[in-house]
Amino acid sequence: MGIQTRLLLLLLYILALHSLAIFLFTSGFLLTRTELPNVSECADAAAAPCGRGSGSNASCWTDSGGVKRAIVVIIDALRFDFLARSEFFSESKPWMDRLTVLQDLAENEANARIFKYVADPPTTTLQRLKGLTTGGLPTFIDVGHSFGAPAIVEDNLILQLARNGKRVVMMGDDTWLQLFPNHFSEAYPFPSFNVKDLHTVDNGVISNIFPKLHQNNWDLLIAHFLGVDHVGHIFGVESPLMVEKLTQYNNVLEEIISILQKESGPGGLHENTMLIVMGDHGQTLNGDHGGGTAEEVDTGLFAMVLGGRKGKDIHSSSCGLHMDASSPGISTLPQLDFAPTLSTILGVPIPFGSVGRVNLELLSLAWSNHESSNTPEHYQNVLCINSWQVMRYLEHYAAHSLNGIPAPDLMRLKAYYEPLSRDATGIATGLKDQITSYNTFLTEAAALARSQWTQFGDAKMAAGLTLLVLSVPVHALALLRVSRFRGPHHSYELQLIFPGRLIASACTLGGLISVATAVTLGKGFSWYVILGAVGFAAVFAYLLSGFFQNTLSAKTKSSEKRFWSYACDSKAIAGVMFVMLHALSLLSNSFIMAEGHVASYLLATIGLIYFRFALQFQSKIFQAVLFLVVNRVLSGMGLTSIVKDTVESGNEVSYANWLDATIYCVPLLIFSWLAIRHVSRNLYRLNAYLVATLALPVMYAAIAVHWLILDLSEVKTITIPGDIREFARLQLPRVVFLGTLLSTGLVYLAGKLSAGKSHLRDAVIALFGAWSASILLLLGRTSPALGFLAMLEVWCILELQSLEKRKLISSHWNFLALLLFFCTNHRCTFDGLRYPAAFIGFDEFNLYRQGALLIIDTYGASHVLPIIGLPSLVVAESEKDSEQKKADGRRSTHFALDIALAYLSFGLIRSVTTTFSTICVAIQRRHLMVWGLFAPKYVFDAIGLLITDLLFVAASGLYFSFT
Repeated sequence: MGIQTRLLLLLLYILALHSLAIFLFTSGFLLTRTELPNVSECADAAAAPCGRGSGSNASCWTDSGGVKRAIVVIIDALRFDFLARSEFFSESKPWMDRLTVLQDLAENEANARIFKYVADPPTTTLQRLKGLTTGGLPTFIDVGHSFGAPAIVEDNLILQLARNGKRVVMMGDDTWLQLFPNHFSEAYPFPSFNVKDLHTVDNGVISNIFPKLHQNNWDLLIAHFLGVDHVGHIFGVESPLMVEKLTQYNNVLEEIISILQKESGPGGLHENTMLIVMGDHGQTLNGDHGGGTAEEVDTGLFAMVLGGRKGKDIHSSSCGLHMDASSPGISTLPQLDFAPTLSTILGVPIPFGSVGRVNLELLSLAWSNHESSNTPEHYQNVLCINSWQVMRYLEHYAAHSLNGIPAPDLMRLKAYYEPLSRDATGIATGLKDQITSYNTFLTEAAALARSQWTQFGDAKMAAGLTLLVLSVPVHALALLRVSRFRGPHHSYELQLIFPGRLIASACTLGGLISVATAVTLGKGFSWYVILGAVGFAAVFAYLLSGFFQNTLSAKTKSSEKRFWSYACDSKAIAGVMFVMLHALSLLSNSFIMAEGHVASYLLATIGLIYFRFALQFQSKIFQAVLFLVVNRVLSGMGLTSIVKDTVESGNEVSYANWLDATIYCVPLLIFSWLAIRHVSRNLYRLNAYLVATLALPVMYAAIAVHWLILDLSEVKTITIPGDIREFARLQLPRVVFLGTLLSTGLVYLAGKLSAGKSHLRDAVIALFGAWSASILLLLGRTSPALGFLAMLEVWCILELQSLEKRKLISSHWNFLALLLFFCTNHRCTFDGLRYPAAFIGFDEFNLYRQGALLIIDTYGASHVLPIIGLPSLVVAESEKDSEQKKADGRRSTHFALDIALAYLSFGLIRSVTTTFSTICVAIQRRHLMVWGLFAPKYVFDAIGLLITDLLFVAASGLYFSFT
């Protein structure tokens, strides 16, 4: 087995080790709660201490009151200040007071109210719809299903309505149909993931809802609007388009309410109809959501009963807002309470897994036109059934779930519930006290569910974290062995780089021992145990492989001394120190939020060290100063808040604005000139790499024309034909993407036919240029300028490294790559994903295509380009040393080792930072911000590490062919 093969297998081994560690840790950390198959039945309530209640035959567990039908209008990403009056807040904003029809009704009508509606994180649409319909708390792992929602298998409101003969009609966001594929009597779904499309879903809802309002073939009508959410994602809350959307919704709601009121008289179609207008979650000013900030979890709910009057409010409301203002009369309604409340209103059983509380204020409003139900006795009966249902679920969950509920917590809750069940009618304590006690019990039960909902798999987390920690010394040992092999080599040194047979034997033995142990002890067969055993066997086999080989020769020891001499170099120690400072900073949530500034600060510190060396040697002073200046400019341009598109339909764009935008194309001209210059200098050896490089100006020109025409089309004094605009908008980006794929294939095919450092340089330039074109297109107009500054900084690093004639220190390259991640408007949060980039060049949604574009946009500048371009720096450094080696009479080392050494050094740094991110999220797993900050950071770093390892393998497979 040759050196190239062993190096490639070594990189594959590290990839497999990281994959296994991350898989084990993630399977323990991101567990969903156990979904029980039980379904509530009408007959179940007979077991409750308060019986079925005294309702009519149309009801099930309790009297459904006067409401026979309900309309639920969901405005996706409805911020609370979209609904509440502006005087309730410290500062008035343009988007406030746009839903005036709802505000006026709540203030002037006795049968209408506004609630502050509080969601539980994660605040993505899929998780919120699950929470709204099940009464449970969907967990973080479900975020992964946001691009492909699985059907809900546990009991839920929609299922209960269907099982009890209620007809449900849905229109709008097609996520509903994915969650409930067989539950609707009629469905009008519209595609929801094209965030650039502001109107298709809304127009589809509007065209279908008005005919349905005149029909009597439904009991629950769900209308889900998406325009506000999409405007927020693309343009932000402060965009004039947000005001336009809210005004449109106000007009639509005004027409809906007008129809309902006309038909709400005695014997009318909507005499007993309830209208609910609500959001599923809020959004930040940038239009993002997914976390747990107040802007994201706070939304609004408007409720109105047709033909009713103000009901008895036996439940004292809490009108504190906990936001920017105090709004008297607006109560807080947890989203957790929606499913049990609407189930009770519509007369169906509460879903089996609900831990919410029937909200008495909303129930009082629903019963306002039904005096016989609107009594304290009925409220007490509802809370009795509700408490029994929650206690039943928690006991069943404790007995049948994988991890259950801690016995002391469950016993404490039972001790509180048992006196209530014995005095179900409230005779001993009085109705008012009994209602208060039920409310207290339900509050405690919800708190217990929140604290125990996700049971972490501690054993899997420990195994995965231990493997990830051990992967760091494995990685470091691999780096040491590759560095040691740079001198005169022996066969056993070659085997030590990757002892394949030993590792394979150890993995086989570890798997067999784990299976035999499980069989002997009578435990169940578990793939997790086997995979863990195989992983640990592979780790220890590599770490201990040196003891199974011959003792080190004197030459090897001499080579080892040279390695440690380099490792103990002051500048190398500084690099290690910077890496550790960055890794340790990940243990703080404040430093995670400011990670881009941390990278910029550390790069500036490195620049100061370079400046000191430049002054000491009186050389490269200009490069040292330029490094500091470029780092500051790069940070100033990029480390800002997420920037939304500023080109908005219906608003005139001045010539100055689009002229400023076209200035960003100037770096594209520079890149094109460099590519043409490289080709012209090497025409005497024209090859496939130069042909691929020659295609770069074409792709850069396509990007420039794409941006220019889109900008010009927004200038009212310039008319761009529609077919030309559509060609520039859709076809030119596809030309760039196709050019990237064809150039990549051409370089890989040509790599089988040629070798040598000159060909390697050509291949790196062609491959780097091809991928840079697509990545710059996805990143937007500022990316060429940022890319040009990054190239200047790379040139400075390369020049300054020659001060001590040392190889490139990968920590500097890593910090620059990290800085580019944040400078290109990315963040380690799911609400920071740039979804519009996934639709550049496309209008239709395809899971794999749009997912691939989103990954390239997210990791392109910080992972793909740095890894593709790293060998070019190795080539440049190798050429500087070649003459010195000849003068010393030394043989030229195998060039594959130089590439592997660079990749291993870069990968070791990423491995260390990912390990610390994992340690941090394990420590902070009960932290308030775990799902909003620590968990997303872990996910981004873990995926980034796997992408890094995959790119190492793919790039090495190509680049090794040139050595």
